[in-house]
Amino acid sequence: MTDQKGFTLIEIMIVIAIIGVLAAIAIPAYSTYQGRSSVLAGVAEGGSLKQAFDISLVQGTIITSAADIGAAASSYNCSSQVVNSNASTGVGTIICTLANGPSSVKGQTVTWTRDNVAGWSCTTSAASSLAPAGCPHSTSN
Repeated sequence: MTDQKGFTLIEIMIVIAIIGVLAAIAIPAYSTYQGRSSVLAGVAEGGSLKQAFDISLVQGTIITSAADIGAAASSYNCSSQVVNSNASTGVGTIICTLANGPSSVKGQTVTWTRDNVAGWSCTTSAASSLAPAGCPHSTSN
């Protein structure tokens, strides 16, 4: 009698099949997670500019660029940040074009809109399955 050392071909094939099934489930779930995270980062980054935006409006400053409120024109999460306002009406927008995410969100926008009646509202052009609850999908972006 000889002792068996190592694995049989069947055992190795079973392990490979299990790894394949797990990968087939995990990779799409991870991609969705990355997309949601990228959209949420864009929402947070645009939202962080709201206070400086409001202060500028109260001071009567007309905002034509992100630099007018001390923000960069682009960042790690936003390939471009467009900020504009009308100081006399109090209406304005902050738009973040998403960058550094999966292809499902890259180039999509997160838009913060301010009006005198409702205050700030958020919408995104990213798929509704990737949009956070406080910033729903909108086809108008």
